[in-house]
Amino acid sequence: MRGRIREGRVDFTGSMIIYRVLLSILREESGVAKILRGMRRTDVLGRIIPEFSRIEGLVNFGGHHHYTVDEHTLRTLEKLDSLRDVDTGTEEQEFREILESLRDLVPLRMALLLHDIGKAFEGDHEVSGSEAAGLICERFGLNEETIDTIEFLVYRHLRMFKVSERQDYSEEGGVESFARLVGSQERLKMLYLMTYVDISSVGPGVWTGWKGAQLSDLYRRTLDYMQRGGVLEQNFDEVLVASGLDPEARERVKSHCESIGTPSYLREVVPEKMLVHIDMVAGLRETGSAQVRQGSFLDFHEITICWWDRPGLFSDITGVLYSEGLNVLGARAFSRSDAVAVDLFHVEVADQTGVPMESRAENIRAKLEAVASGEEDVEVLIGRWLKTNRYSPLLKRSRPLYGPSVKYDNTISDVCTVIEVNAGDRTGLLHDEASVLSQLGLDVRAAKISTIASRARGVFYVLDVDGKKVEDKERMARIEKELIARVKKPSLTDGK
Repeated sequence: MRGRIREGRVDFTGSMIIYRVLLSILREESGVAKILRGMRRTDVLGRIIPEFSRIEGLVNFGGHHHYTVDEHTLRTLEKLDSLRDVDTGTEEQEFREILESLRDLVPLRMALLLHDIGKAFEGDHEVSGSEAAGLICERFGLNEETIDTIEFLVYRHLRMFKVSERQDYSEEGGVESFARLVGSQERLKMLYLMTYVDISSVGPGVWTGWKGAQLSDLYRRTLDYMQRGGVLEQNFDEVLVASGLDPEARERVKSHCESIGTPSYLREVVPEKMLVHIDMVAGLRETGSAQVRQGSFLDFHEITICWWDRPGLFSDITGVLYSEGLNVLGARAFSRSDAVAVDLFHVEVADQTGVPMESRAENIRAKLEAVASGEEDVEVLIGRWLKTNRYSPLLKRSRPLYGPSVKYDNTISDVCTVIEVNAGDRTGLLHDEASVLSQLGLDVRAAKISTIASRARGVFYVLDVDGKKVEDKERMARIEKELIARVKKPSLTDGK
């Protein structure tokens, strides 16, 4: 079996059954690390979570690490399991009691499993790690609250130690600021446990009684503040300070966020990434050319596009990505008040042409400009690509198992109507959905796209032709009818 797995003859990726099995393992009270270590030894873990295979055998050069990244990761989970068996009256009794009080062990264990996944990629490993963790958790079908918690723990897994070591939280406002950053007692407990097992698993002698005393003091003060009903509404200035941004950078980020004005942008994009978006906006204004940046994460890639906003832009962008042979795994679309769009896409390659992602990114930029000037038509671009790639084995095909559905919500947003479309995933699906919305005169102001195995969910924040919400029942019925008809129509990639 081990040989078949290593040769790729057993494929676990994208299987919701396998994902549910792993999640059930993570919910067990004990023995979880032993199972995961066995899964790592037989290459099963890397098959289920391909990103994990990138840290296997990876040397950890930071700090006092004695182990490779994957070994350190498994040791954190073993340390967590061992807390169940500690004796009363020992230093670790506090950690055992906290562990036993948690409502759900999946967020903590998944965060530990993924907390150093970012070390396989370029840049700050907390930032890249939280992004990768979010995508992995979406694949597993976890709910948004759980995903948010896991992303937080991965992104902030070093923060509690840094605060306890460097900040005088005995001063007025110190504990309050940290409490608002964490946000809840449950997250505080998980972050405290994560900090302890992480430091304890770095190497012999790294954890000391003094570190423990500092962390325990911070934990108890913060928990006491929360239990007394202290205000936990997050202060964005405190988030920026915690991210290490200097005063000038913080002001730039705040101005940028005010221009976007979408609360989800603050929740879903870390400040370090916001600075990249700000630089792209500046580049757009300076050059007048579409700004496209790409980064690679194992078998998927991140494409960020900054371009002049207009009705139909989201449809054009999704079509251009399709014409470059890219399956969209997830997307976030945001519009600034100064008519600039910042759209983020996670994609995978759907053809076998071997074109480097750097070249595809440049092609995307050139095509967007050609479409905007009228020199090219999106559907023609897609047709050209399909001529030679229609039968690529990497394309996602239509699956009638998941019938499409359309839901409306006029309560989530004060300004926009939210349209949620659920359907079986396939290459080009997002472009088909966005095209229908554009053709019906709807302006997509924001969007959130996610895929789980063979299913795709698109959430679109739209304005009608009059710049207002969609509230007319007949209008809603027509939009729903058009969306379902387009989604159900056989894809061009099906060879029909």
